[in-house]
Parts: sequence; structure tokens; C-alpha cells
Amino acid sequence: MRRPNYTQELARLRLAADHPKTLAKRVSSINSYRIDDDLSSTGAVEVSLELIDGRKRWCFFVTPSSLAAVGDWVPGTHVPHHIGERHMIVVGELTESIVGAVLMDLDRQGLIERHTLPLE
Repeated sequence: MRRPNYTQELARLRLAADHPKTLAKRVSSINSYRIDDDLSSTGAVEVSLELIDGRKRWCFFVTPSSLAAVGDWVPGTHVPHHIGERHMIVVGELTESIVGAVLMDLDRQGLIERHTLPLE
């Protein structure tokens, strides 16, 4: 299956931000991103990003059903628990379009660095 051209979408967002009527819009800090895992094989994927300034970042996406199948157990129970991490993004559905939309939304809010880790 052919993957979408994420770099092309990011360029479109930057061009929109350069238009005089949209000067108030924030310019994307993401140059490109890549989904590092097969979306159909698990309920979690790692995502690598390159920011405009060349820095590389990383995060992962996971579904609630995948979280229910893993984790540490609450002592004396069969209930898993998870200590949330800023770079763990929980989504109800794991698709290329959902991953892209979440990353764009975090970037628009100025939160992309807060919810990713340095890769190098």
C-alpha cells in the first residue's frame, strides 16, 4: 500500500501560513514524519519526526484495547495499570490519517516538542 506524502501536506500548511490573510496562523515546525511500524500488525506504532530545524523526535501511538492487554498489574488484582508518558498518544483508532491529524493538531497548539522525545 502506498503511504501518503506527509512532506507535501506539511508544505501546504506552511504555504497557507505565509498567505497575508493567515499571518496569525502558526507555521508548522514539522518537516516530515514517518510511521515506523505496520499499522495492521499491532495496536501500537512508533513515529519518527524531523523538525524544520533538523532535530529528530519520536513518539508512539497506542489504542485503548492494546493498553488493556499490557501493563503492570495493580497488586492483588488482574487489573493492568499504565504510567502515562508525554510521548505516549492514545487514540481510539490507529490509522495513517489519525496519526497525521494528531501530529498536526499538536503542532498547531505548539505542543509537538512536549509530546515527543529527542531521537538522537
